Amino acid sequence: MTRPKFGTFDEFLKELDVERSTLNSADRAESVFLEVQQICGRLLAYDEMLRGCSSLLMLAVKLNSTELLIQSVEILEKFKAEQSARDISRVFRPLELN
Repeated sequence: MTRPKFGTFDEFLKELDVERSTLNSADRAESVFLEVQQICGRLLAYDEMLRGCSSLLMLAVKLNSTELLIQSVEILEKFKAEQSARDISRVFRPLELN
């Protein structure tokens, strides 16, 4: 199953066949949409980093390569540093829907 990608809030509304003028809180909905896009971008970057680390680790084991193992550890350490500097749980803040 592929997820649809929308570049803008207006493209998102068009896909849903909804007119902006019919929304009670169009500005707030757009704000939430943009925040969700930002969070998805960060999560995707983390996912790609960890998948790369995993692939490199599998290759290191397969080839019995200490050098590749060290590189995978370095990627993991970069992820941990990024995670501690910008804790992923802090990405999610309470939304005010009023």
